[in-house]
Amino acid sequence: MTLLRYAFILVFCFLCAGCATIGSYQAQCEQQTSSFPEMVACLKAKVTSDWRPSKRNQKVKLYLLKADQLSYKVQSGEITEIDAKVELQELYLALKKMSDSEKPVRTECRESFGRIKCTTR
Repeated sequence: MTLLRYAFILVFCFLCAGCATIGSYQAQCEQQTSSFPEMVACLKAKVTSDWRPSKRNQKVKLYLLKADQLSYKVQSGEITEIDAKVELQELYLALKKMSDSEKPVRTECRESFGRIKCTTR
């Protein structure tokens, strides 16, 4: 189980390199705690202490509410911890993809050796 957990954390960190700090908070809390409900409590504490209410957007609120819901389901025996982790991770990736798609597109053009090369991000 520990090998699977470390593999999950490694994949998570790789996918979230350069992401919002929510992903890094989750990875830190997964390393520091031994159960999903403890991880959710740690995650909420880190987000609440670092993110001002004005900075907290609706996606962060949804993510934390889902984490609470999954924690409750784990505690009541409705789902396993691994199912909860997968579901929370899927939500995180979906919200990140949505946020990334909302970012403005930029095109930069440069001249090099008499040619113009443009890159869109």
